[in-house]
Amino acid sequence: MKYRKPLARKNAFTLVEIGVVLAIIGVLAAISIPSVSYFLRQGRVKSVVGSVNSIRNWIGSLQSSGAIGGSLPITEGAKPPTTGTALSAVDAVTLASAARLDQVLVSAGIIDKLLTFGMGSQVSAPEGEGADLSWNTRKRAFYMNDGAGGISSTDTVERDWSNCSRLEARLSSPIVQPSAAAGGNFRLDGITNIAANTVVAYIHLKEVPHKDALELAKAINGEDLTSETNGAQEGGAVVFAAPAPGTSTTDVFIYVAAL
Repeated sequence: MKYRKPLARKNAFTLVEIGVVLAIIGVLAAISIPSVSYFLRQGRVKSVVGSVNSIRNWIGSLQSSGAIGGSLPITEGAKPPTTGTALSAVDAVTLASAARLDQVLVSAGIIDKLLTFGMGSQVSAPEGEGADLSWNTRKRAFYMNDGAGGISSTDTVERDWSNCSRLEARLSSPIVQPSAAAGGNFRLDGITNIAANTVVAYIHLKEVPHKDALELAKAINGEDLTSETNGAQEGGAVVFAAPAPGTSTTDVFIYVAAL
């Protein structure tokens, strides 16, 4: 009778062992993913808070530079001040879409380039291919840059920054709820509206996840002023409307200064 050598067990996992491993991985993922999301969100919040503090200092430098006169130039909600024939007949909406307050900071030599922000939509390029607007610090008005530092009289305004997060300034709207005022009204103490006939400088962050918006409000407004009403934030220096039905993002407006 021949002796048969017993079959050696193959080095492989059983279904039970695989199931146990997958269960452990699932538990670890359930624990770690929310923690990672939290720390990433806090990183975005800290980035924006740092930007706000820097911009407030830059606005102070702009005021003392003599580049703007006694008030901030309007870049949203009304026709911005302009010089040069290329802009003389351009309508207010088109001009406001092309103008940004940080263009003034660049022209005044306070910053080197237009601002970007670490929260919300990361679209940083405007629509359209026309010439950029620049700020004439002597005439205190926007002009069409001909690309060589001169004032163009022939180029058309095609730049539209509406889909980008940006720094803007508009005339105050104290009768409008802050969440609906698009940067024109803030209740910094939670109660009092911005004074009438002032120009408000603000940051407009596009398409911010609602959770990010809430954490940003807590960081800048403080816990006491971060009180949502049906998803909207009305008090403090950070305000926003409730996300539209079926979405989880909202545009956030952050108070910088008022002159």
